Amino acid sequence: MTHDDVEEPVELFGFDGTRIRRRAGAERLTLDRRGLRMTRRGRTVETTWEGIDRIERYAMSLRYSTAKAWAIIGRDGTIIFPHEFDEQWTAGPIGDRLRHHRPDLDLPDPETLKVLRFGIPNHQVPFVFLPAVVVGVVVLTVVVGASVLKALSLVAVIVGGVLLWVASPKWQRVPRYAIYVVSGISVSFALGAWLWDLAS
Repeated sequence: MTHDDVEEPVELFGFDGTRIRRRAGAERLTLDRRGLRMTRRGRTVETTWEGIDRIERYAMSLRYSTAKAWAIIGRDGTIIFPHEFDEQWTAGPIGDRLRHHRPDLDLPDPETLKVLRFGIPNHQVPFVFLPAVVVGVVVLTVVVGASVLKALSLVAVIVGGVLLWVASPKWQRVPRYAIYVVSGISVSFALGAWLWDLAS
């Protein structure tokens, strides 16, 4: 890519990753020789290339989720999540301009660009949840005295609730039908386990 190419203004269109309604979350990112300018829901934030402080994983919603993604963070507090405009942003216009204007910044490896829904590497999620399930079942059966089926049903409800709450940047991002389906399955499973326990 030539010098003229990276100086040419570019507009990228994306969607706010914390919104379920795509039209409500439409946003635009403009790259030019001065810096980056993002418009979202009628509000514009911008930072110059020199004003970029760092690139690091950052919580997509501090109040509602554990989800983290790579963010371009300005010294003035501006936060832009480039994956919302280009999933492979380090290999596209955003990465090209960062390498040109700010060669001192270390861009993340392309293999690490996926959003971490639980704030930890995705391949480590089973190693966190599986021990939690085992511990939960053991505690409920040994300490509380519940049957294995009751313990499994209660743990399933808890894990399902946790997944629904933190797997998306914000609660409203979870489709309503998904909440109904998971809740219905969990309640049905718990009721079935309770009836089975009574019958035995």
